[in-house]
Amino acid sequence: MKHLLLAAAVSLAGPSRLPVVFPTHDVAVTYLVRGSLSPGGQRRTLRVTARWNAALQRLRLSAPAAQSGGYFLLVNFRAQRMEAINPATGIGFLFPMAVPVRPGGYAPPPGDRIRAEGTQTLLGRRCTDWSWRGKRGDGTACVTADGIILRARGHGIGNGVAPDGTALAVAVRDGPEPPALFYPGPGIHLVNLSHIGLGAGHP
Repeated sequence: MKHLLLAAAVSLAGPSRLPVVFPTHDVAVTYLVRGSLSPGGQRRTLRVTARWNAALQRLRLSAPAAQSGGYFLLVNFRAQRMEAINPATGIGFLFPMAVPVRPGGYAPPPGDRIRAEGTQTLLGRRCTDWSWRGKRGDGTACVTADGIILRARGHGIGNGVAPDGTALAVAVRDGPEPPALFYPGPGIHLVNLSHIGLGAGHP
């Protein structure tokens, strides 16, 4: 379910005529996420905090331990990989991104339809509503001029690459994000799962 935000980025990122969906500066956004990882799957609600370090081009997603099992997720867009880290056990899992996404470098697949639907104000920030429809699914996202997704909805089709659910920003905090937050940390043993074929986009 936390991948809803990544799916919104995958679906919207593209040429310069389309919105920037990776923040242009450091920011922390807390979302209320409702939905499932696959169409028709069990629906859950999570409170997810997304932290972004613009210089590193890295994302950190975390949720309360009771909801996340004690894990947080690190996304390294330059290396095209993700790391699920559990500090309590000292173990993490490294795996490639299922869909390759590079900030500003993703072109929507042929046939996908993406268009602006208007603007609104959420949390005192102006954002543009963008809609998409394609083979992987359909949905909408409200994105600010500086690349912050304030609301997203996705409905997966077929293999369920796009999850089924919604994400709504309930708090946004601008300001520097410490680089150390975007690495596994000392003492973490990473188990490399790249070889088991979790998807395309291997680093």
